[in-house]
Amino acid sequence: MIDRRVRLVIDLFENEPATSFSIAGLSRLFHVSGSHLEHLFKRDTGMTIREFILRTRLNKAAGLLGTTDEHVRQICFAVGFSDVSNFNHAFKRTYGVSPREYRMRIMRTRFPRPED
Repeated sequence: MIDRRVRLVIDLFENEPATSFSIAGLSRLFHVSGSHLEHLFKRDTGMTIREFILRTRLNKAAGLLGTTDEHVRQICFAVGFSDVSNFNHAFKRTYGVSPREYRMRIMRTRFPRPED
């Protein structure tokens, strides 16, 4: 069973991935120390809060890349990154391709070219 404070952190970032955060701010919100909140989160999810937020933001970005025609830069900021270069590097580390290449692959899968 997931601790209610952990569930609230998860819900916060799944619903609002661009939310700014600090461990200190979250811990004050839940009236626990930062290290205790980090411990609860790691125990219940298997990852740190920072890892979870990065994964959530990148997953949201991947979804937007595959379903919208928004520019990569707009998506980067919409999901909470403040720097396009950092976003591109994190995305490539996670998905193995740049955001632009990811979008192109999704589009090719959805709309294959007719055989010549």
